[in-house]
Amino acid sequence: MGGSDEGPNPIEYQLAALAGCLNVTAHQVARERDIELSNFAVDVEGDFDPAVFMGKTDEGRAGLRNVRASVDIEADAGPDELRGLFEAVERRCPISDTLQDQSALELNVVKR
Repeated sequence: MGGSDEGPNPIEYQLAALAGCLNVTAHQVARERDIELSNFAVDVEGDFDPAVFMGKTDEGRAGLRNVRASVDIEADAGPDELRGLFEAVERRCPISDTLQDQSALELNVVKR
């Protein structure tokens, strides 16, 4: 993406934000449902074509086209309880909601 690859780029921060938000939301929902999560790990990845960002084309999108999250979990809950837990997590996770619903963005420029 044009940098020195010494740290995360903004797309990687967005994916990390999703993983963190899913983690926090899952623990909150599990606590409310008296489900103990003894092991919880989230892997996220997304499809990104940098051509628009790099100014090589005006076709397509500048952002992530597809995002996938995979959760590895150990819990004292059965399959139906876990399904219900993650339906609630997906509905209540603010980052997941923002990515799925493409929230309106207002960008203001102030010249100094």
